[in-house]
Amino acid sequence: MGLIVTLIIAGLAGWIAGNIMKTQPFVIFGSPIVGNVVLGLLGGVVGNAMLWLIGFGARGFIARLIAAVLGAIVVIYVVGYLRRRA
Repeated sequence: MGLIVTLIIAGLAGWIAGNIMKTQPFVIFGSPIVGNVVLGLLGGVVGNAMLWLIGFGARGFIARLIAAVLGAIVVIYVVGYLRRRA
């Protein structure tokens, strides 16, 4: 059950972050849904690491979703920056 919840949070986080940053969804294996899930998973790792560095933790559905969205926004920004530099 935990894996399903994690994938749902990741998909929502990737979709919300993409809408906030007004970017085209990442398409992986021909599907933007898979791209949103991957973005959300990366965002969850980055977001939780950022919270850990400042002494906080994400507990519960909403807190994990917020952390993943913030991390996904950072991932989108970094990927966009690296694409512009290349």
